[in-house]
Amino acid sequence: MNAEKIRSAINNEQFLDFEDCLQEECTVAETVDYIVTRNPADFKQSRVKVFEPDEFVKLL
Repeated sequence: MNAEKIRSAINNEQFLDFEDCLQEECTVAETVDYIVTRNPADFKQSRVKVFEPDEFVKLL
């Protein structure tokens, strides 16, 4: 995380929650494959594939 990602999250209007947006900005910047969360509805606009924990475990 750095100032650039924080600014991107602040300016990103796709998310209602700043922390969720910041997580998404960081995953995109680091080319992470998935976001694992118990609240996937908050990531409907994510550019990264989102899984609930039980779904992710099934992938393993």
